[in-house]
Amino acid sequence: MPQDLQQEVISIREWLAKEPHLPKDLDDFILEKFLHSCYGSLQKTKKCIERFCSTRSVMSEIYILRNPISPSMETAFSITNVSNYEAGENEILIHQFEDPTLEKFNFYDILKSFSIQADMWLMEQKFLPEGHIIILDMNNYSLRMIPRINIFLIREFFMYLLEGMPVRVKQIYAINAPSFYDKLFALIKPVLPSEICNIIQFLPDCQSLHKHIDKKYLPSEYGGEAESMKAQHKNWIDQIQKARNFSYEHSHTIHGRNTDEFHTNFEIYLNNNDCIYLSGNMAIYLEAMPVRVKQIYAINAPSFYDKLFALIKPVLPSEICNIIQFLPDCQSLHKHIDKKYLPSEYGGEAESMKAQHKSWIDQIQKARARFLNDNLWKADLKKKSKNNSFENTMNGSFKTLCID
Repeated sequence: MPQDLQQEVISIREWLAKEPHLPKDLDDFILEKFLHSCYGSLQKTKKCIERFCSTRSVMSEIYILRNPISPSMETAFSITNVSNYEAGENEILIHQFEDPTLEKFNFYDILKSFSIQADMWLMEQKFLPEGHIIILDMNNYSLRMIPRINIFLIREFFMYLLEGMPVRVKQIYAINAPSFYDKLFALIKPVLPSEICNIIQFLPDCQSLHKHIDKKYLPSEYGGEAESMKAQHKNWIDQIQKARNFSYEHSHTIHGRNTDEFHTNFEIYLNNNDCIYLSGNMAIYLEAMPVRVKQIYAINAPSFYDKLFALIKPVLPSEICNIIQFLPDCQSLHKHIDKKYLPSEYGGEAESMKAQHKSWIDQIQKARARFLNDNLWKADLKKKSKNNSFENTMNGSFKTLCID
């Protein structure tokens, strides 16, 4: 290890020793990887490590119950191929999904299995590349996947990989892009940073990759000369299963109970709980605000509302989904609500929305001092009993996303 790098590793380790909430079991080479990915900046490296460790603590959907020889993980491994290839000074990372019927597809298990493989790569891959080229094979992607995925968790996990993992993303190629990829991307694009959108390139087939990457660096499945993806993927899984303790040893007990006793029930609990946590402000307000929600009307619904709703439906509580009704225009409201209760903008007889909105803003501005109080109606979580049954969320101190 170069002397300068060794000194930087020592500095990071001294910082870790002063941070009681961060683990102390990151070895020197992993710290080197973090430093390398952040171009030697100690401040950025600290933020990256903070993001890496803190997110793993709160993303329970992925970082709990990671037994690599469990039936669910073995199934997830069997329908994916994950591989990496050195390409000159860069490194290629490939993810391929192989379940065209979606018979075995479980969104959470796919992400969980990928997290295990990413950890193994972090520990075993000694190459420090100038940049990473990501290849996402969309060959078996289907619109039928949309109702079964959690778009908010995809965004959070993707951002975690970019901000918390020691990588330098140079380019993302989405190959074998289906005919509807533009519609799918249009739904996902709003939740992705513009820096990422700018480096994503969709290609119609794997042969198109040859215009961008030398064939000698690509796997045989893509007409290349490098090792087969399936062969390498199998080798990674063999290593993971031999070293199964790294993913399972510290995550197989919850509240002192062995999760083998209630593995299935707990996964169901996580998925159900996730609907509440990831549905964002709507679920939080409906559960915590003093309101009695009877019906939700989404009016002036665009032609693609069904596709949009299919995307967010999995992360909304079923009670909410059952009371949402889409209407094509404001006149349709008259069939459900008497016009005398509707604002003039909707053909009703009540006060104008704009006039009432302005009145609310005036009142808010007059009561400005109250809203400047950041502690208004907040609980003091530092005084919260450890035996409290409600879970807290945790905000980390994360680095600003920077794509090279």
